[in-house]
Amino acid sequence: MLKILKRLGQNYSYQNIKNHVIDFITDDSRLVSSNSIFVAKKVEYINDAIAKGAKTIIVNSNINLESKVNVIIVNDLDLFLSESLKILYKKKFKHLKLVGITGTNGKSSVAFILYELLNKCKVKCLLIGTHIVKYNSVNVKTNNTTLSLSEIYYYLKQSKIKKGFLIMEVSSQGIATGRVKGLLFDYLIFTSITSDHLDYHITIDNYVNTKLSLLKQLKKDGTIILNRECNYYKDILLIIENTNNVFSYGFTDNKVEKQDYHISMIDDEKFKITHFKEDEIFFYHTIGFNNLRNLSIVYIFSKTLSLKKNIVSDFINNFEYVDGRLEKINVGKQIIIIDYAHTSSAVLDLIQEVKSHYQKDVCVVIGCGGNRDKTKRPIIGDTLLKFADRRIITTDNNRCEKFSDIACDIVRNNKNDFVIIENRMTAIFYALSTVDENEIILILGKGTEKSGPESFYMTDKEIVKCWEEKHALFNNRFN
Repeated sequence: MLKILKRLGQNYSYQNIKNHVIDFITDDSRLVSSNSIFVAKKVEYINDAIAKGAKTIIVNSNINLESKVNVIIVNDLDLFLSESLKILYKKKFKHLKLVGITGTNGKSSVAFILYELLNKCKVKCLLIGTHIVKYNSVNVKTNNTTLSLSEIYYYLKQSKIKKGFLIMEVSSQGIATGRVKGLLFDYLIFTSITSDHLDYHITIDNYVNTKLSLLKQLKKDGTIILNRECNYYKDILLIIENTNNVFSYGFTDNKVEKQDYHISMIDDEKFKITHFKEDEIFFYHTIGFNNLRNLSIVYIFSKTLSLKKNIVSDFINNFEYVDGRLEKINVGKQIIIIDYAHTSSAVLDLIQEVKSHYQKDVCVVIGCGGNRDKTKRPIIGDTLLKFADRRIITTDNNRCEKFSDIACDIVRNNKNDFVIIENRMTAIFYALSTVDENEIILILGKGTEKSGPESFYMTDKEIVKCWEEKHALFNNRFN
């Protein structure tokens, strides 16, 4: 432990310190084990940490403890945490490649597809994504898109992966709150940047600048993969003008440079990726341009690693969907699509793509989260009015807000053009019970997340299956 303190180079003070082996360093008392160092950002958790075996407590001011543990005072707790974790695990994870995926929409899909491809290629990897951590055969449910720094290192330690990849979604709030502080990325992937999380960032400029600040954490020899159709593509290029490994992707018809990848449709079953003077043709079994963009990212990533071409081609040709992302469910002849779309841009893209693909009307079931960005509510309402044929407003996650207030922000003076049903299960049942044969139902905003009271805590897919079973039982009883 004393070796770490000396290498930190940060001012600190202590008295009568006892050296000990370090098992882990964390600011989360739930992750403390025997011989841990606990960084006490919240002093109320110190006793819990000591009870679990912490031998050293790091604080930023004097504190009196009855327990005989080391107490060290430092100026900057966040800096101590990030630098000490880096020192503790530098050798252990020196062969691990770090992939950061950021953007308003598409992070989860890209992260999951990359993870599945690497597994297919028998490359060891750890996925830290929205509400889940995956490695080997382990799946752990989590609370945030981007975990805390302590949690990231904790799961690296648990996975025992020393050579391979850590794939992680990096949210704007994760960047702003220092959850990835001190991490250096081998790959940064930018999907899209549109307005979101203004409840936290206040302005779109703050939001965008936070996203772009992640570029400072790219290694000198790191690789960047960019969406050429992103509104801030040129801004990113200015920031990274001295970076060599920059690749872009998109449908735009501008001149394809050596490091650009161009996507184009061939027909209803095939698409093409053009790189410089080479074309590769793939089959696709999904809808929407965004999924083809996601597959293009995976293709570029595979090329930088020189993964086996036949495995990559087979993977892309057989890809269907990521759970809860453009996931199609057939109930009889009826098509229901479940997606995590919860921003106005994602909702608009999805409605337009579904209408174009199926040439049918669209019924949308959606809500907005409580105590979150209120500015997007009327925009989503306007998007539904203009592009959806039926609109059902329901609960997403009200938190501490009244559902009636949230719904009012969405529909405003257009109540006659919306159906408002607070209970999400009831809203989905209503959509299924009233659907027209010339209509596709889009259930948006939750993806694979569960909702509802404990007795009916279900995903949207489970709710659809529940309705299907009840409907089949009813038909069997009276036929």
